Amino acid sequence: ALPDGVLSGDAAQAASDLAALETRLADAYASLVAQAGPGARRHLVAASADAAGAAADLTGDVPAFPGMP
Repeated sequence: ALPDGVLSGDAAQAASDLAALETRLADAYASLVAQAGPGARRHLVAASADAAGAAADLTGDVPAFPGMP
């Protein structure tokens, strides 16, 4: 379930909050890539790219290396 207030705010704030969440997910997936075995890395890289793409769709910003600090 989403926290109270997430859906009751304005659209710009909701998009900003969702973009921040997707960015954090991209970072988390990218950090897991280094810890994962070879068979799991492909899925984690794809998940990181998907999350970074979702954040970019919401903000219009495309980082040079999504998921990297």
